[in-house]
Amino acid sequence: MLHTFDRKQEFGNGFETDCVKVLYYEFDSLFRDEYKSYQYNRMCTIIDGEKHVAINNNDRFTYDKDSYILLPPHSSVDMLIEKPTKALVLELSDELITKTGEKISSDLEFINTDITKEDLFLGSNSGSVEFCMKRISHALTNTKERDTKFLMDLYVQELSYFLLKDAGVNHIVTKNFNHPISRAINIMKSNLVPGIQLQDIASELCLSMPAFSRKFKNIVGFSPNAYYTHLKLLKAKELLLTNSVNETAWKLGFENVSHFIRLYKTKFNITPSKQASTLIKEIQH
Repeated sequence: MLHTFDRKQEFGNGFETDCVKVLYYEFDSLFRDEYKSYQYNRMCTIIDGEKHVAINNNDRFTYDKDSYILLPPHSSVDMLIEKPTKALVLELSDELITKTGEKISSDLEFINTDITKEDLFLGSNSGSVEFCMKRISHALTNTKERDTKFLMDLYVQELSYFLLKDAGVNHIVTKNFNHPISRAINIMKSNLVPGIQLQDIASELCLSMPAFSRKFKNIVGFSPNAYYTHLKLLKAKELLLTNSVNETAWKLGFENVSHFIRLYKTKFNITPSKQASTLIKEIQH
C-alpha cells in the first residue's frame, strides 16, 4: 500500500508481471501533489473516493470509480484529493500496448489507436472494462500465489484490448468526422425525431446494409439498430418532460407503445410514466 506518488517507493512496491505492474494507493486526508507517468502507459482507477486532476497543465476535472484515465508516458499530473480515497494504478508494458494496438488497428480499420499519441483518454468504468477490473482485483486478493501472475497476464491482455478499443472508438467518433461510422452516428443523432431508416443511412455511406452492420458493430460494439434505439431512449427521457408516454413513443418512431415501455424500463429500470413524474418533481424542487 502506498500513501504518496513517489517513484522510489513505486519501484519497491506493487505486484508485477511481464505485462503489468499494479500499484495500490490509499489516501486518508487532504493530499495534493504533482507526479509523472514516467516511461509507461498508465491506467488510473478509483476504488473509493475521487480525484481532482489537471493533466499536462490543462483544465482540472474530477473523476471517481465510474471512470478511468489512460495516461501516455511522461504525462504530468497535478492531483488534489479532498477526502479519503483508494486508487488502483496499472502500468502497462510497451510490448502489451504495441501488440494490442496492432490487433485493434486491424479490427477498427483505423491506424491511430495508440494512446501514446494522445494527451489522455477518460473512459467509462463499465461493461467489459469493469468486468476485467473485477477479475484483476479478484486475482490479486483471492488467487493462489503460484497462479496469480499467469492469470493476471491473461486478464490484463483482455483489459488492454477493451481499453485501446474504447480509445480507438472515441477517436473515430469524436475526432475523425469523415469516418463512415462517425458520419453514421451523427446522422442518427440528427434524426431521432421523427427518425430515419437504417437502410437510408447505409445508402448515404455507399454501403450495403450487411456491410454497414458489420463495420458498425465491429467498431462500436453494438448493432446499428441497438445503438440507434439507445440514442432514442436517451432522447425519450428529455421528451417525457413535455410529452405523454404515447406522444414520446410516436415521435421517436415506436409504433408499438407497449414495446417502447418495455425497452425503456429495461434500460432505465423505471417505467416512462414514473420517470416523467420523477423528472418533473426534480425540476419543481
